[in-house]
Amino acid sequence: LDPWQAFAFDIVRSCSELRRHGVRKALRLFLNGTAGTGKSRTVRSFVHARRCEVVEAKREELLRSGACAGLGDAEDFLRKAAAKAGNDATVLAAPTGGASFQMKFGAATIHRIFGVPVGFCGPVRDRRSDRFLERARRLTVAALFVLDEFSMVGRQMLGKLVYRAQEILGVPEGGGAFPQRDFVMAGDPKQAQPVGDEVMYKSGAYTRKGQNKPRKGKAPEGTPTMSDLVDMGRFFAQEFDDVALLRSVHR
Repeated sequence: LDPWQAFAFDIVRSCSELRRHGVRKALRLFLNGTAGTGKSRTVRSFVHARRCEVVEAKREELLRSGACAGLGDAEDFLRKAAAKAGNDATVLAAPTGGASFQMKFGAATIHRIFGVPVGFCGPVRDRRSDRFLERARRLTVAALFVLDEFSMVGRQMLGKLVYRAQEILGVPEGGGAFPQRDFVMAGDPKQAQPVGDEVMYKSGAYTRKGQNKPRKGKAPEGTPTMSDLVDMGRFFAQEFDDVALLRSVHR
């Protein structure tokens, strides 16, 4: 890592440690940099480090608890259990499949990970479905969330992401989302812009005519308006008070 990448890496690592000791609130970090500054490399570095921390902690926990005592292949059990805990420790998402593929570490699209629809966004109908339960499990156990290519994520999409997260994780005191969990948005605001949406950094309430309504029938009770979704997105973006700017171009 170059000095700027290492600076961002240290922010994520140190904030995680401080938060565990109750010294710091959850991290809200923008990781910015033009093309070639190594944003993806930096993300992979602190995600790998976070997973290694969790793997080691889980291994020690299992050894202390004696969970593997009497097993025929205790070492294999420890390895698999610790590896699963490491994989569950982080959630990586991007607005497109190509961008998520570049992130590695099991990343997927925002739509898949958070259950964000392209059009109408209302309450989840079946909270007992396997898909919802797996999504709920994954969001609940993760401690670090990374959203790549945030320039393509508009206020509406971010609001839908927050809405879906609040369905599972609840609404923390004072609003927002992802209580007690670190969140990093990586990207370059000068690159690709949102399609059919307003840029994330636009200020003020929603003033367009679009509505959050299904194509047929009435919206179910509890459905947020488009204005509500935009407010969720912009208020969550305002929580981000840390910025790491990568300055050295490597290609």
